[in-house]
Amino acid sequence: MGIKLGPPVAHVSPLTRHPELTPPGDAYVKHGGVLATFIGRFFGPLRASVPLVAGIFAMPYWHFQVANFTSAFLWAGVLLTLGDVVATIIKWVWG
Repeated sequence: MGIKLGPPVAHVSPLTRHPELTPPGDAYVKHGGVLATFIGRFFGPLRASVPLVAGIFAMPYWHFQVANFTSAFLWAGVLLTLGDVVATIIKWVWG
């Protein structure tokens, strides 16, 4: 959406309901580029706005996709591992 519509997309609904989400993503992607896209997945407010801002800034397609896919797999692995650890602790505590 960001690559097709460009900067005016920040003024389209549903983004107008939460305008506070776009500026942090904007600053984050300008400063960090591909690394910002990778790390942005791990922080709630940035997770939604970083891909949009990457599109607005016309980040190269493959740079974005590599950061997006690797962070998605790592994020999923971290969440599943945390769930397994918590389940193991609960089994250990309550026998």
